Amino acid sequence: MPTLRQKKASKLVETGRNMGEVMEAAGYSPVTALHPKKLTNSKGWNELMDKYLPDDEILAVHKKALHATKVKTSLTEPDREVEDIPTSLKAVELSYKVKGRLSNAPTTFSGNKIIQIIANWRPE
Repeated sequence: MPTLRQKKASKLVETGRNMGEVMEAAGYSPVTALHPKKLTNSKGWNELMDKYLPDDEILAVHKKALHATKVKTSLTEPDREVEDIPTSLKAVELSYKVKGRLSNAPTTFSGNKIIQIIANWRPE
């Protein structure tokens, strides 16, 4: 069962702060905040992440991101749809990071790297 500090931290993640700042704001000591894995590897944190970031929703966004588009406008040409993968993948990347699945991975990915991560992921 998640602790009160874990619950507070889970809500603060949405503010865009780094995990150390989130942990301090949630009431963890500055020394503990230097080691975010103490929070992100905990059972309570993982329960919260499964509740707020269900894997099936993340994977659904992934599927959409593979074919995401945006409208490109021009004064000289007709409007047209173009791929908008970077925006969608950034949101999915953040979801994986928050859930602790990309803790040692690089911070930027190609679409192929994300597909590889999904292909290798197995539910626990």
